[in-house]
Amino acid sequence: MNTYWSEVFRISVPALIAIVGVWITQKANYKNQKANLESQKENIHLSLLLKLKTDAMLHFHKSLVETIKALEYFYSEKGEFERKQLLGYKPINPYQSPPSRKYNYDDVTEESKQNYIDFSMAKVRITEEKLTELKNSVDPINVYLNEQEQKSIEQIVNFLSRFEHMITGNIKRLKRTDDILAFHALINADTEQVIQQNDKTVKKYYQETLVVLRNHLDPNYLKH
Repeated sequence: MNTYWSEVFRISVPALIAIVGVWITQKANYKNQKANLESQKENIHLSLLLKLKTDAMLHFHKSLVETIKALEYFYSEKGEFERKQLLGYKPINPYQSPPSRKYNYDDVTEESKQNYIDFSMAKVRITEEKLTELKNSVDPINVYLNEQEQKSIEQIVNFLSRFEHMITGNIKRLKRTDDILAFHALINADTEQVIQQNDKTVKKYYQETLVVLRNHLDPNYLKH
């Protein structure tokens, strides 16, 4: 009998030790897997947060550029030529370089004035939509900005809003029944000097805004 149990004991102990060893190994592996899983979850969460931040910054920048371009149309040579050609203006000296801003009004009619108003108002609506989108894109990035950076963003958005109001305000007051001199006075109410000064300010504020965005879009900065 003793021999029997001795043999059982001799066989069972190594097997038991092996089972315990497997259990310990499996438990250690489980802990490592759990730690790795938690680490992966943390990395995924961090990547998601960084993506949300980057997307918000890039969306704001896209909206900013599109708003500036929409405003620039109204005082660009191309924009002025398109609208005044539609209106029926003919340059007194078509061969002058740079182009003359003196026009012949003989071909202007109520119909051409209405075409000018309709075309210009379509451009105004596009600009207003771009400006609204820009304003809506500010809040998502403000959570990442310090007070000074927020002021920089607020500065350019508010300035573009005032600039848009100045540029489009007279267009909204146009009527096809206005006599041509009154019509001409409204569409040329904003002097070239005033426009150029505002354009310089937009460019200055834009460069300041780029500094803020570049700081936050730098990969090393985004990890903080």
